[in-house]
Amino acid sequence: MKLAVSERFGFMPYFLRPATASIKKRSVISIGIMGFLSPALCVRRSRNESFDGVSKLKNFCRFFLLFVLILGIFTLPAAASKIAEIEVSNVHDLERSAEWVIVSLQLPGGVLEDHCVLIDYTNQDTVYAQIFGRKADPLNQIENCYLIAPVDLGPQETRRFFLHTGDQRQKVPENDLTISGAGLDLIVENRFYRADLRQNENEAGQKFRSGQLNRLTIKSHDNMILKRKSNRMHWAPNFRRSGDEDYTTIAHWDPPDVSLLDIGPYLIRLLREGSAPEFPEIRLTAVYYFFAGVPYFRFYSEMEIQQDISLSLLRNDEMTMDSLFTHVAFCRPDGRIEDYPFIIREQILQSDPIANSDPWLCFYHREQGYAFGSIRIQYDVVNRHGLPSPTYSPHTKISNGAGGGKYWNRRLIHEKDTFVPAGSRYCEENAYLIFDIGESDRFETITYWQNRLRQPVRVHVRYIENNADN
Repeated sequence: MKLAVSERFGFMPYFLRPATASIKKRSVISIGIMGFLSPALCVRRSRNESFDGVSKLKNFCRFFLLFVLILGIFTLPAAASKIAEIEVSNVHDLERSAEWVIVSLQLPGGVLEDHCVLIDYTNQDTVYAQIFGRKADPLNQIENCYLIAPVDLGPQETRRFFLHTGDQRQKVPENDLTISGAGLDLIVENRFYRADLRQNENEAGQKFRSGQLNRLTIKSHDNMILKRKSNRMHWAPNFRRSGDEDYTTIAHWDPPDVSLLDIGPYLIRLLREGSAPEFPEIRLTAVYYFFAGVPYFRFYSEMEIQQDISLSLLRNDEMTMDSLFTHVAFCRPDGRIEDYPFIIREQILQSDPIANSDPWLCFYHREQGYAFGSIRIQYDVVNRHGLPSPTYSPHTKISNGAGGGKYWNRRLIHEKDTFVPAGSRYCEENAYLIFDIGESDRFETITYWQNRLRQPVRVHVRYIENNADN
């Protein structure tokens, strides 16, 4: 396993930082100047003056002080320069406060240091921006990276920002996002929840270092824990080979082939990739996005079939929990919300199941008022040739687990031997939200977040050439 951790927001004195391209260039200039001036500093003041030990010491002190002065001047941080103009548009009739805006950037290597700032074109307000997912070409000439920053937007509002390199001494904004642990045994939390990704022991006494969500604590309800006895609560993607009785899940990674962790004040991202456990034919990608200040986290997953395979079960978007809820609710594509007690939902959903493309679903407890749901942001089964990948009876199923447990799961192949050729692909992204049911409108909160997350802002980037001159 390759584990890489990017913690690009610690602060240290300039002379301890790795030199960037601009600082290296200015350091070379300063050394050149010293090379030019040093002979003049060391000559005798007259031909008859003896060059004794005191004179040598005085000249050395002059030389050293001048060297420190010039080197300090030329290694100070450069003035902030404009890199790009970023336009963020809210094309919907929604008020967006602290919208998490993510921007993809392609920049010359060494242009960005540890962080940058966005400066509003109109009022000159400054917004701190976190950089993550950095990767450069082998020669460090071009770097691909991502920027995340909070932006306030009114309905139908467009804001323009200049992206600046920023001042290295700028204070990191205080936020509620924290992380602890090592490797894939992590706990990530903000003021709404605590997400525990650590290993747990199943009924067979096995532990798996998968980095998959084990349990989730709801802080607003006396730290109540959503969990599943002896299993991780986040249990998908999962798959079963034709002819087998048992299925395998992403939670059986031990560990994944590649893990990458980005840590910053706004976003903690855990990316994992590799062959599916016991299924070399399937390449898995799984990414958690944990944000500061919001009651949800996002999970992106992709199953790419690299060799022909026959499957009798293929599932995703699965959360399995102990008996902690009384009702299930979901939203149909036309906006109708259906709400049922668990004891009667089965006969209704058998004849009219929840579609895989329905906007959201949730479990909630009527008396205690807490709820946990999935907002479906992306659902894509297009193969690498642009055609639909095989599915069989696709739908979202609400199931009973042992000991009164309940779980939802998105069925892609449902209990039918299905030939899945290489090149098939199953991709989705969901936001998992904790919330309280409302008094007059039980689902006001999840509807609000559905509208924001399924109707994202539009972002346009215009790069500014020769930014060193701006």
